[in-house]
Amino acid sequence: MNDRVLRQLNRYLGTPEGRDFIKAALTRLEVERVPIEKIMQRYGVPRELVAMPIVESGFQNLPMNPASKSKAAGFWQFIPRTAQIYGLRVDLDSTGRLVGRDERTNARLETDAAMRLLVAGKMRFQDWMLSVSAYNAGEE
Repeated sequence: MNDRVLRQLNRYLGTPEGRDFIKAALTRLEVERVPIEKIMQRYGVPRELVAMPIVESGFQNLPMNPASKSKAAGFWQFIPRTAQIYGLRVDLDSTGRLVGRDERTNARLETDAAMRLLVAGKMRFQDWMLSVSAYNAGEE
């Protein structure tokens, strides 16, 4: 526990809006839990990481926001380049506008890609927590 962790906990649990966000995210998690845990089990990913999309997206399978700098999408909030590296189709034009398919919002495909990304991080860093950190911050 440190000041940054405490601030985030207070943000989510210390306000009515934060509590509503967490309650809604946990409700959405329960809808998605079984299929996600099956994919996690296939890759040997710890079950506790099923909650990662709460932080990533509030467990909302969000389409890409064209105004967003990162252009992330889905439960797992893949940016286009990482999604493509992990085999997801993301059809963008030269300006970064979506012009075709975006597999980052296909729950099965995006979860499979997220598990492969987490396993790659675990193999590289020999630690699940470092893998989660790299997932969010990038590997470099």
